[in-house]
Parts: sequence; structure tokens; C-alpha cells
Amino acid sequence: MKTANALQKFGQRIRAERKRLRISTVVAAEAARISRVTLHRIEHGEPTVALGMYFEAMEVLGLTFDVVPKGLAQEAEVERAPEEKTNAQKWPSTVSFRDCPQLKKVAWHVHGVDALPAKDALNLYERNWRHVDKEKMTAKERKVVDKLVKTYGNGFFLV
Repeated sequence: MKTANALQKFGQRIRAERKRLRISTVVAAEAARISRVTLHRIEHGEPTVALGMYFEAMEVLGLTFDVVPKGLAQEAEVERAPEEKTNAQKWPSTVSFRDCPQLKKVAWHVHGVDALPAKDALNLYERNWRHVDKEKMTAKERKVVDKLVKTYGNGFFLV
């Protein structure tokens, strides 16, 4: 019973992120190379769906998964929260597509918004950096990416 509840929560989090990003089930499923029915089953936490399918759906949405002992996961959230709050106060919480045309290019699947939350913007840049035309990036967009990396990055993404 614990496993079923955990999978259901897991699926709900995946669905919530997809909804937050305003990505349709059809677009998310196609990007993840899975059927819309499989995505529906993932979002409902069905245990018969292969773990690899969950990872495909998560990758498309910019989510990650890590295996950590229960106590450490809670401690990491508590420790990380104050630092993120401090950094967020120094930087706007959203990144405009108007200021970052290459971001708009890699956010092809996001509809109905003019900006993205800063962390989501960095996540999109990181996942799709190979599709960014660096020569067409404006100086302003380069500064935005640098600031995103310094504020929200983990030191793995270099412009």
C-alpha cells in the first residue's frame, strides 16, 4: 500500500509540473516518445508502467529523480531553501521571451505565456543547449544566462 501511495504522489507531481508549464498531454507525450495513454497512466501513478517511461516523461518536463535516504532528502530541502530565497531576492523570478529569443526557440512546447520562471528557463537552456544558436544570442540574453547559472545552477552548465 505504501508503494501505491508513493507512485500516486509521484505521478501527481509529474502532472502538476506539466500543468504548471502549460504543456498539453499530447505535446508532452510526443516529446517523451510515449503514448498519451501511457502519460495518463504515469500521471496516475500506475505501477505497471515501466520505470523508463516515467523517466522519459520527467526528462521532457525538466524534472530529475534521485535516490537518497529518507532523512537526507528532507534535510536537503531545509538546507537549500534559505539560499534559494536569498538568490531569488537578487534576481527577477521570471525570464521574458522578448529578452531571450533563443529561450523562446527551445521553449517551443510552451504556449500562452510571455515569460518562464527563472529556474525553468535555466533548465530549458541546459537541456537544449545544443539547439541554441550561440551566435544569434544577444548580449542581454548572454547576461541573463550567466546570471541564471550563477544564481540557480549547480556548477555544471557553462556558457
